[in-house]
Amino acid sequence: MPTRFLPMAAICIATLLSALLLPAVSMALGDDEYRLMRSQSRDFAAADKRLNAAWGRLMSVAPHGRRGALLQSQQAWMRQGRDTDAQGILKSRGGLSRATEDDRADRTRAYATATADRAKLLEICARQFADPNYVPSFLGVAVAGRDARGGFLGLRPDGFAKVLRVRPNPGRGALTPETAEILERFANAPARHGETARIEVRGRLEGVDGDIAADRRLRIIAPNALPY
Repeated sequence: MPTRFLPMAAICIATLLSALLLPAVSMALGDDEYRLMRSQSRDFAAADKRLNAAWGRLMSVAPHGRRGALLQSQQAWMRQGRDTDAQGILKSRGGLSRATEDDRADRTRAYATATADRAKLLEICARQFADPNYVPSFLGVAVAGRDARGGFLGLRPDGFAKVLRVRPNPGRGALTPETAEILERFANAPARHGETARIEVRGRLEGVDGDIAADRRLRIIAPNALPY
């Protein structure tokens, strides 16, 4: 009997906080605003459709033992992670409220971007499950990040607004000395915004929340020396 999975629309109804619009000071996306974005923004509607398709593909190829954890992760993203991602995008673009029509448009674009990023991560994870030998390569801007787990090397891949955490993958062998030095320098650096260096990271995503388990070597594209 084929395995069934919950469509993203069903998860949305089950997990979003409220069907009423929240006050302007809140970042949370309610059901009414979600439907308004779907009806008025082509970009958001396209990103949401891509997310639905990516989720369906992921559930069709993920091992049965992993589907529960994937569902929990996706539900957590829809409850809070999507708002956090969109808020980060808004802050980076200088928009923080929805008091005017321009602010509402910025907010919609931020949610469209956050949703598209999530869809891309689901697509990569689905391909990894479908092909155990597939190891994606990410090219983008390196940034020093800091969160509750401490400092880390972050990578904003080309085509993403989201910064992904990069960590060593012990199962792929010892890191080269240069790669170990890069990870240590970024982990000990203060968190900064803006571009630093372009790097290439080859490694599989760990789940759908964005950590890259890097292979032995990171490649610095430009400049020749890292700023940290």
